[in-house]
This record gives sequence, C-alpha cells and structure tokens, in this order.
Amino acid sequence: MKNSLILSIIAILVLSINSKGFSQKDAKLFNDRRVINSHSVEVLNKSFLDIRIGHRFGDINGTWSTLYGLENATDVYIGADYGITDKFMVGLSRSKGSSKLRMLVNGMAKWNILHEKNNKPVSLTLVGVATISTMQKSELPNTITSFPAFINRFSYCSQIVAGKQLSNKFALQANLSFLHRNIVEIPDKNAMISTGFAARLKLNKTVALIGDLNIPLSGPQSPFASGNQGSEKEYNLPLGLGIEFDTGGHVFQLNLTNAKGIPQTDFLANTDSSWLDGEFRLGFTISRIFKVR
Repeated sequence: MKNSLILSIIAILVLSINSKGFSQKDAKLFNDRRVINSHSVEVLNKSFLDIRIGHRFGDINGTWSTLYGLENATDVYIGADYGITDKFMVGLSRSKGSSKLRMLVNGMAKWNILHEKNNKPVSLTLVGVATISTMQKSELPNTITSFPAFINRFSYCSQIVAGKQLSNKFALQANLSFLHRNIVEIPDKNAMISTGFAARLKLNKTVALIGDLNIPLSGPQSPFASGNQGSEKEYNLPLGLGIEFDTGGHVFQLNLTNAKGIPQTDFLANTDSSWLDGEFRLGFTISRIFKVR
C-alpha cells in the first residue's frame, strides 16, 4: 500500500513538471468531464449545461440467456451538470446503484484550480461527490439498509486530479481519492483511500481511445490487504477501456469495464467482478451540452 501511495504521489508530481517539447494553450486534455469511471480534469464553461445518460449492462459471460449481458443492467445513471463559472461546475444525478445501497442521488462539485494553458505546467482539479441512498428503510435490525440514523444514508468522495498533455495526441492524468461511507457491513471499513490513472489517445478529430484504472489502497478492497481482511468478497481493481466519439454537440463513449456502479461513491468500494472470469460488461455514456444563456 505504501509503495502504491508513493507511486501515485510521484505520478502527480511528474505530471506537474513542464514539458519543453510541447506547449498547448487552449485545447482540452480530455474531451469529456469523465473518463469511463473516473472524473477527468475538465470542467464545463460558464452557463453550459451537460445532460448525461450512463448505462452499465450485465456480465458479458452471461451467454445467450441474457444476450451476453445486454438484457441486464447493473447501473443506470441520469444527471445534469452546470458550469457556474469557467472553472467551477456542479451536478446532480440519480443512479440505480450496484451494491446493497441503491436508489442513489448524487451531488457533485468540481473546481479546476489550474489548467494547462498559457504555459502552465499541469491541469489540477478538485472534485467532491456526496451520495444519499433513498431506499425505503428496512425493518430488519443489523442490516445495512436499516439506517439507524438518517446520516447513515450518506457517502462522500473527495479527489484531487492532475493531468498533463504529453503530446498533441496523448493525455494522462492521476488522482488521489478519499471515500467515506457512513454505514458499512463488517468487516468493511468506513474510510478508504485510493489512487487512479486515466489516459486518452486521440486517433483523429472525432475519435479517441480512453482508459482508466482505480486502485484502492486501504480497506478490504485493496489488493495490498492481507486476505481481504476477513471479507467474504473478493474485490478487483476497477478497470475500464473504451472508445470516444465527438460529434460536435454530443460526446459518446462506448466502453468495457468490470465496475458495476457509476458514481465514485459506489464503484470504488464495490467492484468484485473479474476481467479474467469474463465478469466485465458493455457500457456507454451520452453527453449533450447546451448553452443556456
């Protein structure tokens, strides 16, 4: 765990070093505010509204009985983001949820404190997500949905994301995340630290390859935890690979990922599907941007 934490910090510092061989003033590092599962360093400009729809199907290894997962849905996401200023945006969404806590309402705030233009060396963005489960309270005691107090319905995730354009076609970013869930099942932990990486390779003006990987550094989700610290689940690293199409007003992402949930407060702590066992799924995201004034 310590080695990976040090590696992620080094990655963010390396991305902060100015590259003499390439300078880009106004172009975006990433075309969208998301890179499959991860937030990108990008934010909306002032007065722009982004209507987003995301979907995760079932496992591809579901064979013909589920049309290879296409008849199932592990998560469905509908939301809207809005640019308050050119550097600060907020968002509100609803997602099905992929764990025992479902019917999730997600609030998001994102602040771009530095963008790689005008010879600045790196893009740096802070992200905050708060999620509440609106499930009906269970009458069964000692269950995660019994919600002994209203505050137990909440989960929070804060991130710092650093990105850099390494060439005119390739962008890379790294993040550090802190996740806190107010209610968990034993032996899970309320707090979790993770790191992550995302990349975009531009193929032409409209098409790019994208990918991201998130690595829990603490709790039973971490690959560095001994025997998953008594957990009955076997967790896996959330990994996504995809292709992105920019059609002008729309950005369309088609991806494969083993993450079932879409919000950070969901998938970071609940990814138990394995790529090696065919437990990955087709997913997509549609983003449509409007100028509202």
